[in-house]
Amino acid sequence: MNSILEKFKNYLPEIENIFKENIISVTIYGSIVKGNFIPKKSDLNVLIICKKNIPEQFIKFSPLFLKLNRKINFYPLILTKDEIKNSADIFPMEFSDIKEHHITLKGKDIFKNLKIENKYLRLELETQIKGKLILLKESLLKFAKNKKNLKNIMLNSIPSIIIILKNVLILNKIKNSISIDAIISKAEFITKIKFDTLKKLIKIKNSNEKISSSEILKIYSQYLKEIESLSNYIDKFKTSKLK
Repeated sequence: MNSILEKFKNYLPEIENIFKENIISVTIYGSIVKGNFIPKKSDLNVLIICKKNIPEQFIKFSPLFLKLNRKINFYPLILTKDEIKNSADIFPMEFSDIKEHHITLKGKDIFKNLKIENKYLRLELETQIKGKLILLKESLLKFAKNKKNLKNIMLNSIPSIIIILKNVLILNKIKNSISIDAIISKAEFITKIKFDTLKKLIKIKNSNEKISSSEILKIYSQYLKEIESLSNYIDKFKTSKLK
């Protein structure tokens, strides 16, 4: 992980030279900061914050972007300071995660004092969880006889559900954790929902454990109920807690 970061740091002067006085800061976020970065698999998430969008600078930056993308899975996000400020109500989950897990390598730390209102966070959480619930129900209709697809749908949904649980903790002003086990445990305490099926799916995913076709349907039904309970919790989250 450190070697990847050091490689990227070597290109910081080149990035600064491309964006010149327009650049405000260069920040890394995501797995490289959380400590679960996997070389050759994980993306190196980099946020370049500028004063304004200058297409000519993007064009000039393109060759370096492509070069770094081949070398270290470089995944840049270029935003203006105003875009961040004006989008905190649209992407509260994403910005909240960056705010909690980021390192500013160059320039001013914009996310340190960024205010993210919980009412917008709850709204995005509701949108996300209800979207997942709809997807799970539709998939059961489509793939009731294709157990392999159902299994993959459940396993692929795990990262999104963990992010939702993490933000449920944020809504409740609970100190967060990077550990998935700790996030689930705290979420169970707060929501009074037992996420036994979610924990079982994580175990299956981590161990590549094989499960029978008949068991997949049973697990899917239990998982659907857990997600529905979580959706109901978020839907009924009291407005008074958001003040």
